[in-house]
Amino acid sequence: MLASRLVKGILILALMVSAAFAQGPAKLEGWTYRTDNGYLTEEWADKTGKALCDGDRTRKGTTIYSGGTITIDIDLGKPARVTSVVAHASRPNNNYRLRTFTVLAKSLGHFQPVGSVEGFWGPTKQRDFALTVKDLDVTTDQLRLVFETPSILCLQEVEVFGAPTGAAAAAEIRLAPLNAAQPSAREADVDGDGKPEVILENNLVRLIFWPSAGGVCRSFLYKPAQAELTAAADSRYGLLRDQLWSPNYSFADRPYDYRTGGDARSAWVELSTSGAGGMMSFTRLTKRVQIERDSPIARVHYRLLNDPSSQTEYLYGLWFHHFTGVPGVGNRYFDPTTEGVRELRFDPGAGDRGSEVWYREPARGWTAVVGAKGAGLAMTLDYKYLNCFYHWSGVGVPVATHEWRFNRIPLKSGESLETEVALIPFQGLERVDGVAQDVIGAISLEGEKSALVTLCLASPRSKPATGLIRLRRLPDGPWQELGRLDVSPGKPATKRIDLAGLATGGYVLNCQVQRGGQDLDDLERAFVQGDARLAYTRAPREERVGLAADERPALPRHDLTDSIVTPHVAWARPLPGGPIKAVVLCDDTMAREVIELKQRLDLDPTYVKFRTHHWKEDLWCGDRSISTPEQANRRLLEYLKANRYELFVLAGFDWHAHFTPEVRDAITAQVRDGAGLLFIMPDGFKAEDPLAPMMGLAKGRSMHAWAEWKREGDSPLTAGLPWSLFPQTRFMSYERPPEGNVLARLSNGQPLLVTNQLGKGRTVALTYDVLTHEMSYRGYAGLTPTISYRGGFLRPEYAEMTWSYHEPWYALLARLSAWAAGRDTGVRVASLEPVDDAANAKALSLKLEGGKETYRVSAQFRNRWSHPLQQVEVTCRPGQTEVSIPLPARLGAGVNLVDVIIRDAAGRSVAWGQTYVRAKAPLAIKSVLPEKEIVFGERAPRADQPYDRAFRPQEPFRVKVTLEGAGTPPAGSRVRARLYDTHRRLLFEEIRALPAGTSELTFEARPAELRSMGLEWEIAALDPQGQCDISYAQVICRWPRDWNRFRLSSWNGLFPWRSEYLYGFLAPLVEELVDVAFYGRNELETGHVWRHYWHNIDWCYLDLMTYMGDIPRFADAKFAEKAARYNETKSKE
Repeated sequence: MLASRLVKGILILALMVSAAFAQGPAKLEGWTYRTDNGYLTEEWADKTGKALCDGDRTRKGTTIYSGGTITIDIDLGKPARVTSVVAHASRPNNNYRLRTFTVLAKSLGHFQPVGSVEGFWGPTKQRDFALTVKDLDVTTDQLRLVFETPSILCLQEVEVFGAPTGAAAAAEIRLAPLNAAQPSAREADVDGDGKPEVILENNLVRLIFWPSAGGVCRSFLYKPAQAELTAAADSRYGLLRDQLWSPNYSFADRPYDYRTGGDARSAWVELSTSGAGGMMSFTRLTKRVQIERDSPIARVHYRLLNDPSSQTEYLYGLWFHHFTGVPGVGNRYFDPTTEGVRELRFDPGAGDRGSEVWYREPARGWTAVVGAKGAGLAMTLDYKYLNCFYHWSGVGVPVATHEWRFNRIPLKSGESLETEVALIPFQGLERVDGVAQDVIGAISLEGEKSALVTLCLASPRSKPATGLIRLRRLPDGPWQELGRLDVSPGKPATKRIDLAGLATGGYVLNCQVQRGGQDLDDLERAFVQGDARLAYTRAPREERVGLAADERPALPRHDLTDSIVTPHVAWARPLPGGPIKAVVLCDDTMAREVIELKQRLDLDPTYVKFRTHHWKEDLWCGDRSISTPEQANRRLLEYLKANRYELFVLAGFDWHAHFTPEVRDAITAQVRDGAGLLFIMPDGFKAEDPLAPMMGLAKGRSMHAWAEWKREGDSPLTAGLPWSLFPQTRFMSYERPPEGNVLARLSNGQPLLVTNQLGKGRTVALTYDVLTHEMSYRGYAGLTPTISYRGGFLRPEYAEMTWSYHEPWYALLARLSAWAAGRDTGVRVASLEPVDDAANAKALSLKLEGGKETYRVSAQFRNRWSHPLQQVEVTCRPGQTEVSIPLPARLGAGVNLVDVIIRDAAGRSVAWGQTYVRAKAPLAIKSVLPEKEIVFGERAPRADQPYDRAFRPQEPFRVKVTLEGAGTPPAGSRVRARLYDTHRRLLFEEIRALPAGTSELTFEARPAELRSMGLEWEIAALDPQGQCDISYAQVICRWPRDWNRFRLSSWNGLFPWRSEYLYGFLAPLVEELVDVAFYGRNELETGHVWRHYWHNIDWCYLDLMTYMGDIPRFADAKFAEKAARYNETKSKE
């Protein structure tokens, strides 16, 4: 009876399994997708984000994509073994064409094609298609579907079939280890494929190599810990896989020759192979791996040879590829960089989907991995050749990759590159902060109370070593000796360091490793005490050699430089804690404003070329090694992966249109983790974005709507700034405005300045307009508001701002940036009220909050032209909350700006603000009006010179000066008139006494010779005590054009035409290069052409010709008659 029931049960089970196979693999559910392609129209858009996986295969569920090749990325959510993919597409008419449908699966960090089917191209009667890519067998968590179409694609549904899978397991090595102490090198068919493997073994380690499969080591057994230290699901990978990154080549598919040897103390295997094809056929790679008695260390000697027969010099970039770690547990990977030891964690058993990281600024020549049970592997290498470290971890692998690249090294024919790698297994450490020969060290932080320094020797044969422990405060405090730590073979040595008494700030704990009185290297770790930010750099031990770039850029790279210094107020330089490490981005044509911010704020900026319009390609502006948005995002992502930033400043960008999902995620992650985000004119956020509440959902902006700025509340972020002097600006409108603390509003009630927080990171949204064009194009964004366009102010009152109107904007940006970055100095400006009548006040009142030290308050008074008048310094004692700043005895007429900076004893800026004082002068200048703004010049004939730049005006320059004053001008008052040229050469000067009752004067200048088209009248009102007031007016004298003299033409000439304050400082640089600027009607009407003339840059008429139909005075009704007469007489008269 029992046997009968058992048979029935087996039959039923067999039928169930058979039925399951007959039904085919299961349909995978719960996945998501995204695409960067657009839609044919809004009617055919994917409005839910689920149209391709909602089960609706009818025409009602149709999405129509446009834009050529359609790419859809699928995130399965968890690892799965995918067997087939079906795309349900339709063809409403024969204009819908599809060449191929290809499926790619992400493997080892890259999308690899796994299957493809043909689509529909010629005329067909069939209208609905189930495009099926079948017979797949790939384990992945991400797919990419590529539809090769010339224009549009109509999709209803996508189905993915397969089965969920668990974490990848390493291939099992079934070979019992030997117990012999004698090192050996032997052969055995370990995997039963009929081909020999080579085993290196002693009493501590065993390494197994596959010569027939790329010479890879697929087993590294560390016997004391009973741990495998390499693992790979793919037989082509393991430890010591040999590759080149330049040229891109892998030796993994090449068979290796090998030979073995040894003696009583050591054993070795030497594996070698040559490449195939081109230069690789002249390239031979040899690696000799050796172990010694009673030592776990395996030493690898590499030799890369350019064969003499090549008769050619080649560049080689070695790429060392390994899978390392203890399979089945979580592993931690450690790499030394200039920002300290960086850590990557990967645990496939916990559902970790992995990631990839590049560390492009290595600081030492070692790297290590530590398994969850304390067993690990350190590797030392030649730092002088090192280019970068890299790790990839993800679905389908039991451990992460552990890779590094060498710089490209040129080898002449017959030359070789030789280098050493040491594989050093160990146990008993939780982390690694340094490797000095065979000494491995760690510095573990135990909260803010203590740290544990650990040293261990990798080999029983190692000689004793000593660690000298010391501590210093960042950034430049003196070293404090904390004792020594002696370590001998056997058990690791530890020393606990008390940190409880340290003041708030950043610190670095260092351990210098010595043996026999000689320094081997050091290990160190930076940390913070209290609420402080870390500013730390690890200095490399030596210079690196070789060429770093993968390939020479097709176009040259250009990085921003601060070598050109413009007048500025150093509001926040230097800052306590050193420069703020920040990403600062705006439109590349306005990138000078990044340097302008850096001049005023202690900043260590990372900048990448982006454009803020809807760009596809930009070959000619700025950094020409970046010509597309894809390249810009890739470079930015590299920086984000390699660096932890304190601050992000973004201006004028569309969050989704300009940045890839990877960049958006990386920025958001750093903000969550404590970085600040200051977004000027935030746009393009979607409701589901984590930052959407802080940045708002933008609606658009009008080119002709203006609003004043109004401070709201009493936040110290907005206190002590001249809000009444901020001009009206345009603004972005929002369907859902930014949420948070509203610190300033526009006069229409909309928020202007909003602060908030995401995770640990502070956020700032500023809604003023920084773009130049209509929203359909967007234009070019800087950091400051747009108040000029193509050389002309957008509103008449802007021209009345003779002072440096941009400085309070930068003071505000510096304050918001420091706050967002968490750089709270403990001192705040509570108020700095203006004085509207200097006659009724003797001092400015500055109120401060916080501060426990003695501070120096510096107040720089400037006249309405921002010329410095007097600097006043006063002291603020500990606990003092109000400071009186005496007014200078003599101020300029009208508005006088006052720049106030509070500095500590070390000269660091802890707070800043600006206000103004209005004053009346006994004699003031009401207006300076040239008789003509344009005077024509003529060439002075010189028989002895075929060409001379000198010319002369055809008529004199005249200017009318109107005066006003507070009462009767003092006796002895005078007016001085000077005429300068573009380069501040004095051409004319006259000083006249001012008769009683005189309010107008006219001056006339007749310079005998000119060499510049630009001229400037400088008028000064003087009384017996000195200058009362000063004013200016510019004119041009158009030189006679010589059509045969020509150096260089520029399309844009003085380009930053949205940032008028930069003209005077950048124009001389342009003038040195450019003879002629290429502009059209807009620039002629705004005055930009006039501005170019003033800076001795001529104007090309060609672009104007494209607008002739719109300009009546260029329509010559007698052109046909004149043309006929010329053809007959050949006379131009």
